Amino acid sequence: MLNPQTHSRICLFALALPLVLLLSGLARVSASETERDPLVGEVDDKVAFVQTFDHKVGSATCEIEAKIKFVKAGTYTVAGGYYKGKYLHAGTTGKKYYATKTVKADAGDVITVRLKAHVPPANKKITVAVFKSDKDIRTKS
Repeated sequence: MLNPQTHSRICLFALALPLVLLLSGLARVSASETERDPLVGEVDDKVAFVQTFDHKVGSATCEIEAKIKFVKAGTYTVAGGYYKGKYLHAGTTGKKYYATKTVKADAGDVITVRLKAHVPPANKKITVAVFKSDKDIRTKS
């Protein structure tokens, strides 16, 4: 049985930890925490995969920083932002709620990519994915 002082400290820690994480402003997300079905057109893990990504959401933009591990050498498009089901999110007017960056990598490289995406009105699911090219990215409004 815990003495009252130890019990109070444990309760205080349990209450403070979520607040500290919330106030940190940056959300580190590991691959295991973002399990989702592959996006349409996304390369498989034998080519490249996202190790981790952080994101910070402002009033109009979402800043994303991702670490990508490349298994095979090549030139790829990294896309980060909001998604719906198996598709990146674009509005009915064509506004993209994701951003892209083209990167060249050798096999074994780990590259950090920074992206800024527009924040959509309702969707709040964020991801990062690797595609062979921009032409492979499919969207849904």
